[in-house]
Amino acid sequence: MSASDFTVLNVAKPQILNLSEKLSSDTFAIALVSPTPAFSATYTGSSGSARYSDISASEVTGTGYTAGGANTTVTVSGNATVTVGCTGASWTTATITACYAVVYDRTDANQQILGYVALDPDGGTANVSSTAGTFSVSFASGLFSLA
Repeated sequence: MSASDFTVLNVAKPQILNLSEKLSSDTFAIALVSPTPAFSATYTGSSGSARYSDISASEVTGTGYTAGGANTTVTVSGNATVTVGCTGASWTTATITACYAVVYDRTDANQQILGYVALDPDGGTANVSSTAGTFSVSFASGLFSLA
């Protein structure tokens, strides 16, 4: 599920060009978090640079979910317009309640957050839950495009 568009954090935008090689080679993950902190494009967290450590205390807990989230494969395609996508993630037989899915670079020493998506099917910040079922996050049209 992905209810809203993926939002690239402003703090990550200058690093996108530096990330071009890392997007294809590093290990990225999707972590599920509660409504706090409230995300926006200007989110920087207490580190000032939007790191996984800024959100780890708000990460969900539940049956079938492991702290740190699940690995995802990030893809880069195109020439004139470059699209960055990812495979998403699923947690089976999971009992989870989450508000946001956060994509971050698990390989990077700072574990830089790339961005997030709100999971609320109405486009708000309500929690989404699964009970002993599959909780999936997908990005049908990619994460973002650069033209």
